[in-house]
Amino acid sequence: MKISILNSSVYKNIVLWALFIGLFLTSCAPQTKESYLEQYQSFVQDVKSNHNTYLEKDWAEKDEDYKKFSEQWRVRFEEEFTWKELIILEKYKIEYNFYRFSHDFRSIKDLVDIKADELKELIKMYKDNDMQKEIEALGKEALEMGDSTVMMLNEIFKELNIKIDE
Repeated sequence: MKISILNSSVYKNIVLWALFIGLFLTSCAPQTKESYLEQYQSFVQDVKSNHNTYLEKDWAEKDEDYKKFSEQWRVRFEEEFTWKELIILEKYKIEYNFYRFSHDFRSIKDLVDIKADELKELIKMYKDNDMQKEIEALGKEALEMGDSTVMMLNEIFKELNIKIDE
């Protein structure tokens, strides 16, 4: 007697488990840009709160999650991000790397300097094109992001001779 694998209960169970696992894996991924931004913020906040307690195995897990946020999931929404959201994403990247590699401050400083140079180029482009409203919006965004961001932005404004109405 020959039993067809397609009719066997083993085959049906395998298919059901494969579907269940597939649904489970995709349910963890953010489905909207807003949920992506919220989950990324929560992830970075968790790292900030707990980084002192992580062992290497914990960091390995966090690195995998970070890779999902910074690469795999980010590309799904890349075309939807506003420039403000792109700045926030860079902030998350800097924060994660700061806590991940806080023992190596030279690399963190280099990372911040690179992003500051990119921001400086953006502001210079705004200045060269008389885009005062955009410059002021950057200033307001910096206030929301914190003192160190405001200081960095003020240094760039000063260097480029840009005056902001306060």
